[in-house]
Amino acid sequence: MKTAMQQHIEWLKATLDICKENAPTLVNCINLCISDSESRLGTEKEQIENACMKWYDGSNDNAGEQYYNETFNKSIKNKG
Repeated sequence: MKTAMQQHIEWLKATLDICKENAPTLVNCINLCISDSESRLGTEKEQIENACMKWYDGSNDNAGEQYYNETFNKSIKNKG
C-alpha cells in the first residue's frame, strides 16, 4: 500500500509528462497539483489514524482520530 503522498508524487510525475506534451500554463499545472493534493487529504488522514490504531493495538477506538486532530488539525487551524 502506498501513502497518499507517494501516490501524489507518482501523479505529479505523470502530470509533468502531460504538461510537457500539451504545454499548459504554469498556473494550470499548479492548480492541478493543489487539487490533487487536497483530494488526497482524506486518504492521508485515514492512513495516519490506522497507523495510530495499530500502535494502540485496537485498545482505544478513538486513538487514531484523537491523535490526528491533536497533532495535525491544531497546526492547520493555527495557520489558517
